[in-house]
Amino acid sequence: MRRPARAPRLPAPASPTTTTGAELRPEFNPESSPASGAESGAESSAESGAASVMVLSLIGVVLSLTVGALVIASVLIASQRARLAADLGSLAGASAVQDGASPSGACAAARQVAVANGAAAQSCSSDGSVVDLSVAVSSALWPDPAVARARAGPESVATQ
Repeated sequence: MRRPARAPRLPAPASPTTTTGAELRPEFNPESSPASGAESGAESSAESGAASVMVLSLIGVVLSLTVGALVIASVLIASQRARLAADLGSLAGASAVQDGASPSGACAAARQVAVANGAAAQSCSSDGSVVDLSVAVSSALWPDPAVARARAGPESVATQ
């Protein structure tokens, strides 16, 4: 009959007051270290590469927000340019009417100022001394143009 194998015994410290703790620490084995590339259990294999995924996700979110902000900024700039071109064009047309220009001459002056400000005139009408101008400015990152309308003339007539 064979005897069952016994578990190895750890050497007992020489005395409790002279123990340095080195006897109780396990030896370092570089082959079983997680840094050496060998997996040391289920936890390290489940978490391997998690930081890379988090960093890539964060970069994706930051890029998406940046692109969205650029699109919104492009639309806002086009809208502002359209409003500015419509205002200046209608004021130029109203000024031309005040100087004695015909309604078609007033619209020609309004269109010229709108084009000089980077807008395309969509419609222009002159009724007496009031000029009504509608313009469009294309946006760099948005498919639809920004459209603005302005009306200029003497205060008593333009507000009616």
